[in-house]
Amino acid sequence: MIFQEGFWYHHAEPEYLMLVYWIPETGNTIPSNATHRVGIGAFVMNDKREVLVVQEKSGKFRGTGLWKFPTGVVEEGEDICRGAEREVKEETGIDTEFVEVLAFRQSHKSLFDKSDLFFVCMLRPISFDIQKQELEIEAAEWMPIEVYAAQPLVQNHGLWKYIIDVGLAKLVQKGTGPGARSSHAISVVGHKAYVFGGEFSPRVPVDNKLHVFDLETLTWSIVDATGDVPPPRVGVTMAAVGATIYVFGGRDSKHTELNELYSFDTCTNKWTLLSSGDTGPANRSYHSMTADGRRVYVFGGCGVDGRRNDLWAFDVEENQWITFPLPGESCRGRGGPGLVVTSDGKIWVVYGFAGEEVDDVHCFDPISEVWVQVDTSGEKPNPRSVFSTAGIGQYIIVYGGEVDPSDQGHLGAGKFAGDGFTLDTKTGVWMRWDDMSDPANHPGPRGWCAYSNGRLDGKDGLLVYGGNSPSNDRLDDMFFFTPYLDGK
Repeated sequence: MIFQEGFWYHHAEPEYLMLVYWIPETGNTIPSNATHRVGIGAFVMNDKREVLVVQEKSGKFRGTGLWKFPTGVVEEGEDICRGAEREVKEETGIDTEFVEVLAFRQSHKSLFDKSDLFFVCMLRPISFDIQKQELEIEAAEWMPIEVYAAQPLVQNHGLWKYIIDVGLAKLVQKGTGPGARSSHAISVVGHKAYVFGGEFSPRVPVDNKLHVFDLETLTWSIVDATGDVPPPRVGVTMAAVGATIYVFGGRDSKHTELNELYSFDTCTNKWTLLSSGDTGPANRSYHSMTADGRRVYVFGGCGVDGRRNDLWAFDVEENQWITFPLPGESCRGRGGPGLVVTSDGKIWVVYGFAGEEVDDVHCFDPISEVWVQVDTSGEKPNPRSVFSTAGIGQYIIVYGGEVDPSDQGHLGAGKFAGDGFTLDTKTGVWMRWDDMSDPANHPGPRGWCAYSNGRLDGKDGLLVYGGNSPSNDRLDDMFFFTPYLDGK
């Protein structure tokens, strides 16, 4: 009798016999008797920073007005990436290509009492005209990501809020970018990030093109620059004051340390050589550079006669170099240190390589011209150099870096860190804000990156591009970090 009504045998367990009947007018998605059910969600974002969202005609969110990502179940024998592309196509008519898995969740005693595996995949849209599926989908549209993220359920749902944060942190790049490289420099002016210098093979400068990344359209282009274009170099630094970028030092293809200071006007796309030779700091590479509203600062690095610990400033209004007192023996000469200007105008030197990885912190007051070694506490980073750093208000942000150098020197890859920390300069207390507890959605250990302060979606943070990996492979991805500060 029951079979005549359309039920069929599904499986048997010691405690029961299961017959099933599929009621909806859709394809049967009842899983076979397996231990797990594999679900997928699709994070699809276009060039306008709009995400593809749907409202469903059935399910627990029916009639709630909630916009959600396209979701579904992977079919038997189907790869996760193909399943995500298929679900998006079926629900919205949008063609996509798989980029990566953003997040993973596991739960138990779910549908049919089976364990549930759920993968959220980032997909790149290939088409953009929506043709929603009439049977299952009430509505589908491209929605500004800020509008989607502001929905109360998204804000209160740990997984979906996390997906938004991860999706925004890893910037999807379009256009012809600089490619994989390390020992390069990046600087942000307005909504554009400029990249210069670096290497793909150890100690061999790549080129002297100036690449620019638009943080609004997420698109790369090459600047058609004029003027005194700097020759290719590695171990170079950049910092911006207003609409002008300043580039100092580095090492050329003959392994010669350099000391030219160039400016690049982002309004006219013109390079200008400002100083060289006996004017200004001695030749060096792998130094650090930062800026405030009037000066660019240069500290340390590898010079002709060894590692340096001198601090210089270039006054962009007076167009001249200023030298400061040396910090003393407690602040040894070092390469790859962090150099940050905090909101009170003080200059901070953090960690670096001084023949060994060090973990000391020093502060310089440019008004009184006094150096102070600062004792810090809390969750301190282990000693490191060539890490990425930024100053946000009273805080210093640190990510990654080399914690143990290679026996081959710069030819090899040392041991890299992938954790992130914040130093509150008011209290001297370190806090760990990223411990790599989710390696699948993390840029991973790296050093020798290009980094800069930046601002994205109204949030200040640390922009990181490329770098060197533990396998000694150069990287070409870009991330934006927005650590929590003051509980925000």
